[in-house]
Amino acid sequence: GNYVIAGVSLLVGALTLVSMARLWQHGFWGKATEPIYPTAPLSSVSGRWLTLTPIAALLTLSLTIGLYSAPFFRWSSTAAQQVLDRQGYIQAVAPTDEIHFMGGDAHD
Repeated sequence: GNYVIAGVSLLVGALTLVSMARLWQHGFWGKATEPIYPTAPLSSVSGRWLTLTPIAALLTLSLTIGLYSAPFFRWSSTAAQQVLDRQGYIQAVAPTDEIHFMGGDAHD
């Protein structure tokens, strides 16, 4: 039982290694292709803005979360407490204590 699982795992690992080695060989040691763009994508002003704006936004968000982390910790702690509070979830989803099913029987 366990030998079969170990053997299959080793086989899959070896096949993955061969596959990644081939991808590496073709991707980095293969024939060079012609560039997609005749000029650099950042040479135009609009291309520069389209590329750098998301980078700046993510950098700003990352720095904000890193430097002002107390509110984020408070929010995540509140969310975790709400996830762990089963009764609060049950009351939010089914606010009554008694649920009536179509068959007419009550269920507590």
